[in-house]
Amino acid sequence: MKNALLPLFLIFSACASSQKAEVREYHQVFNAKYEVVWRATQQAMLNYPMNVNNMDTGFLQTLFITGRNRYKAPHEETEKLPSGLQYQINVNILRNESDTRTKVSIRKESRLQRDFFAKPKEIGSDGFEEKALIYRIGREILLEKQIKRAMDKMKKGKSS
Repeated sequence: MKNALLPLFLIFSACASSQKAEVREYHQVFNAKYEVVWRATQQAMLNYPMNVNNMDTGFLQTLFITGRNRYKAPHEETEKLPSGLQYQINVNILRNESDTRTKVSIRKESRLQRDFFAKPKEIGSDGFEEKALIYRIGREILLEKQIKRAMDKMKKGKSS
């Protein structure tokens, strides 16, 4: 009898904890000065509603994005997303001591609120939007470098 009750006791007394969604941080180090990376990040995030935009601390944070403003990956079908789904993007920009390399870290915090009374549930991100932002920042930096190079070439041509 004791042998039969032990497995039942273990099954019904097991710990049941809700799993926390993994919030992953995506980062990239760019070979550019802090100010150039800051401007590129500002350009890449023009379409996002901003909550915090502080150049001194190198921190940008969007408002919670909901509804039709949410990012939709191009490869996914446009299925109806739950109305309680919302997310916020946090961007940290860290300068290097030599001021020639700058690190950009992007973290997306997603949550789903089933109804008004329920506590929001943290959900993970697929990482596509974060990677797309890093790509855009890199392209903006490249554009700025090419424009600067072209302007320098024009100045040399006029002064000769």
